[in-house]
Amino acid sequence: TTTNPSIGGSAKSWSDVAADLGKLTNGSEATIELNGSTSVPVEVIKAIATSNAEVTLKVDDVFSWTIDGSEMDAKDANSANLSIIKTTVVADNTPRGTRGTSFSIKGTNIKSELNINFKKTHSGEFANLFKKVDGKLVFVDNVKVDKNGAAIGLDASEKGEYVVMLGEFSDRPGDMDNDGVLNAKDALAALKNSVGIEAGKNPLVGDINGDGYINAKDALIILKKSVGMA
Repeated sequence: TTTNPSIGGSAKSWSDVAADLGKLTNGSEATIELNGSTSVPVEVIKAIATSNAEVTLKVDDVFSWTIDGSEMDAKDANSANLSIIKTTVVADNTPRGTRGTSFSIKGTNIKSELNINFKKTHSGEFANLFKKVDGKLVFVDNVKVDKNGAAIGLDASEKGEYVVMLGEFSDRPGDMDNDGVLNAKDALAALKNSVGIEAGKNPLVGDINGDGYINAKDALIILKKSVGMA
């Protein structure tokens, strides 16, 4: 079995891959099969940045990474480590009792997003990503699983152990309307919930200051977080 990366089914050296990427036009998309390789040389990362292409690097049938060249500067490009160690977890002690997968990464060393393929039966559910910190699960990011069962664009580029869990609810702190995005609508939903006008769709994440209540204080924090002020 080859350990060389491939584009379009053809195994190539990393130098050839970099040359092919250099021919892409601005905004183009490409997929590279890593075929067991997980260390991507700097020349390839620079080629992605220079071409402003969006390149998906497929680790296996479950995991892949996406690198958007338009968000990179070629002079700041580094070699990348895209290795992933995966284990399946039972979700007895996880939020809402959902189930998912745990994995660890060594840190990609570049700006990248993680994609995970699940079964199509999970389409429309949230893929909630947590990082293990001091024995606890800390929320990192979430996306909705698409019609093909894929969770696209999770922010998991830093070194560490992660757990991604599937469920009908968003675990994003403050996401009172359960749409996966934190914005002014969540602050309004928290206010309405606090005075009994209308119950929030996702009250479990509404108590963002952890005082045991959902009230105007939480609404203010949610609003500030939504605009990057907290």
